Amino acid sequence: MIKYIRKRDGRMDTFDVNKIAGAIYKAFQATEAKYDLDTAIEVAHTVQNKLESRHTELPTVELVQDTVEETLIEKGYVRISGVCMTNMIFFWTVTACAMGKRSFIIKFLLKWRIIWRLIL
Repeated sequence: MIKYIRKRDGRMDTFDVNKIAGAIYKAFQATEAKYDLDTAIEVAHTVQNKLESRHTELPTVELVQDTVEETLIEKGYVRISGVCMTNMIFFWTVTACAMGKRSFIIKFLLKWRIIWRLIL
């Protein structure tokens, strides 16, 4: 069972599957999809099970996000995964700019450009 997650700044925080479900539900709402909170919770538990099956005792935020995207696509929620990626790209670009990490921005955007090509 996963108890902690490694944040981007290196800190450890308590792993909470409800945070994952909340983010998925917000993506559902952003696309005006007719999915309820129970569906978001189901997807979040699938993500948690995948992480546990990979024997990931201390996942990183990036690994969790990648697993969420993978799971949404596998379950046929491609449009939802696109919203998640768009929001994540915007958030991390702004954050990295504020932190003055240009190389991080370039690597991050290149990674997601490749994934966008696979999806679309």
